[in-house]
Amino acid sequence: MHLLTLFGWSVPSGIAIKSYGDTSLLAAFSASIGENLANFPQGPGLEDKFWLYLLTWHIGLFSTMLLGQIGWQGRKQGYFK
Repeated sequence: MHLLTLFGWSVPSGIAIKSYGDTSLLAAFSASIGENLANFPQGPGLEDKFWLYLLTWHIGLFSTMLLGQIGWQGRKQGYFK
């Protein structure tokens, strides 16, 4: 179930949107990780966009996981008939 929700969030987060400069959230987050790994011993600063991408991506992932579990368990127990 967890791999299904990871896939269920990775696909929509991979769609390009204008607010990230015509790139996707996943691509912007991955690029930010790569840029910060290039400066490895030093971590990202507080004003770095990495933190925004990190929080946005993980909030979306955990929301998808939560709603997926609610739907899966609700259907399994017969709430949605």
